[in-house]
Amino acid sequence: VARFFLEDPELSIISHIPAERRAAVVKNIEEMVLVTDMAFHTDLLKRLEDNIEGRKRNGPDAQSSNMLILQTILHAADLSNLCKRWQIHVQWSHAILAEFYSQGDLEKYMGVEVSPHCIRDIAAGRTRQKEFIVAFVVPLYKLIMQAVPQTKGIIEKCLVQMEHNFGRWNQLGY
Repeated sequence: VARFFLEDPELSIISHIPAERRAAVVKNIEEMVLVTDMAFHTDLLKRLEDNIEGRKRNGPDAQSSNMLILQTILHAADLSNLCKRWQIHVQWSHAILAEFYSQGDLEKYMGVEVSPHCIRDIAAGRTRQKEFIVAFVVPLYKLIMQAVPQTKGIIEKCLVQMEHNFGRWNQLGY
């Protein structure tokens, strides 16, 4: 759908960009959006760690660093519900669980193996929020803070809120 909007001259927000550059912009947008898939999370973190180490040794490689930083920040934004106030975070958590469980129901109906995180078990789903915060999101945000020191203030606020949300899940017994 997004590609349709990008390619339709009357709807596109990039129609003002010369045609010879537009294809590269669309490609960059696609790459950034695709990397928000959790299947790429570990690889993205590894690439960012390598990039940080490489910049320490060799100085910045602006072009590859910039795209990697953009991809990582978009991925972090995609996971930012964990950084929201509890009232908003818990609503997002329930919506995400509903999406996962609907996918699991469909997989079961189709007779294929149900993805582990899509099995209907509300307690496990809520417990996974805590695991997700600790195992995936906190390390991501801390790496962003290393890669882009200017984000320190906002990242620290996010980390404090994630700690608070983690604590609330604990208080609720999950």
